[in-house]
Amino acid sequence: MKRLKFLLLFLFFTTGYARAQWEIQLDVEGFTFLDRICFIDSLNGWAIGGAPFGASSPYFYTTDGGENWYIDDDWMTISGTDIVFVNHDTGFIATQHGKIYKTTDNGQTWDTIHTPATQDVIHLFFVDENNGWATLYNSGNLLHTTNGGTSWNIAATTLSYISDLFILENNIWCSGWVFSKSVASSIIYSNDNGLNWSEKYSDYTNFFYSVFFINPNLGWIGGKIDLNHDLPYILKTENTGDNWIEQTIESEYCTENINCVYFINDTIGWLGVGEAQSQCDYGAVYFTNDGGENWQLQQEFFNPIFDIYALNKDTAWAVGEDFIYRNNNADTVIITSINEVNKEKAYFSLQPSPVKDKIQIRIFNNFDNANIQISNVKGVIIKKFPVSQKNIAIDLSYLQKGIYFLTLTLNNQIIQTKKIIKL
Repeated sequence: MKRLKFLLLFLFFTTGYARAQWEIQLDVEGFTFLDRICFIDSLNGWAIGGAPFGASSPYFYTTDGGENWYIDDDWMTISGTDIVFVNHDTGFIATQHGKIYKTTDNGQTWDTIHTPATQDVIHLFFVDENNGWATLYNSGNLLHTTNGGTSWNIAATTLSYISDLFILENNIWCSGWVFSKSVASSIIYSNDNGLNWSEKYSDYTNFFYSVFFINPNLGWIGGKIDLNHDLPYILKTENTGDNWIEQTIESEYCTENINCVYFINDTIGWLGVGEAQSQCDYGAVYFTNDGGENWQLQQEFFNPIFDIYALNKDTAWAVGEDFIYRNNNADTVIITSINEVNKEKAYFSLQPSPVKDKIQIRIFNNFDNANIQISNVKGVIIKKFPVSQKNIAIDLSYLQKGIYFLTLTLNNQIIQTKKIIKL
């Protein structure tokens, strides 16, 4: 059995904002990015990410509802863009170059499955232990398995690029783009296991990123209002997608994409919004208890919210770049302002981390007389230089493997410090 390693360096518990609905369970800032989360019950869950940033991450898991999150000793080897478990023992990880990892012993060991695809595998969706689907990077094709992932076939669609898929019973919906129609956003549908597809909706102005159905008739698609407006966009159907009705989301903030739509029944649902690597350095969660007739701003964050998973109206989790959040009263609205814990995270960002050679620093504020310094775990300053621009690339290839700290100072006062893991 593998020895499990507790993430002492990256675990962060909130202690100062009891009224906040979405509370931080895990902080991985400076280590990796997270954008996918799943649970199979109230205790066992997994998180992974990297796809919005063109990368992959190690996976994290919990056995106590997220009170503690763990990573194992193979985190430098087993990484990916999505993770799905179909039961306590059997799970799959989407990863790069057409590969999918599979475990049948709750992650103690992972087998590599080589699919016919050469692109990165982005999203996974399993109907049961045998039947699964996967999307591919920059492709209109899907991967499909009927034998528990032992073998996969390529299934063509009528899309040029697939942004999301959702499967319910024998119904499959895909959102994406059709390049032959001057980059038209489209929703397509199949009820025969992907053999034939029909277009349910097409839009030449707006963009769709997420699709969710609560039953074969009732569903929602979320996205963004064209490229010139930083506004979320949501549509609802009550007849399998034959007709769609626009729902209104009012926000005074630049929230951009709807990254995820999640409903637990025909009335209660959530939206995760925000955009990676954009001029908007924050995101939000919206909530509805009337099927989307009214969307209420539930909480704002200084990071996009990419994925939400809810077990019921009281218990839900969300991931947003550096954080995993949990909400224990998820069907109420208490806070509508940006929480102070996340406000402290807004000075600068680092990527990638872990890093082999060059690291990119993005400064969020305009600072005069600011400096950046890199130090080791003993506090010895290795490198120091003035901040002359908002985007900075630093070569760290000369450093030995280990943990370092990058500190932003202003007038010789420390503003913020973040960890760097050098490979």
